[in-house]
Amino acid sequence: QSQSYTQYEIEVSHGALQWSILRRYSEFAAMHQAIADQAASMSSTTGLVDLSSLPRFPRKKFVGTVHLADPARPVLG
Repeated sequence: QSQSYTQYEIEVSHGALQWSILRRYSEFAAMHQAIADQAASMSSTTGLVDLSSLPRFPRKKFVGTVHLADPARPVLG
């Protein structure tokens, strides 16, 4: 029996390239922490990284439940 969980989506673009990344909140939080740790390490050794440019990671908020398999629910657009 599988447990349900929420995935968050981040849309990424670089020039003409664009893609979406779906992950759990904890995975995005871990990635953010790894980037912050790497940036801090680089800043202390090279002085070239400005940690103030790394945005604060948002807190986890539960907004609502989306039932994609429910045909009676209207799709918001």
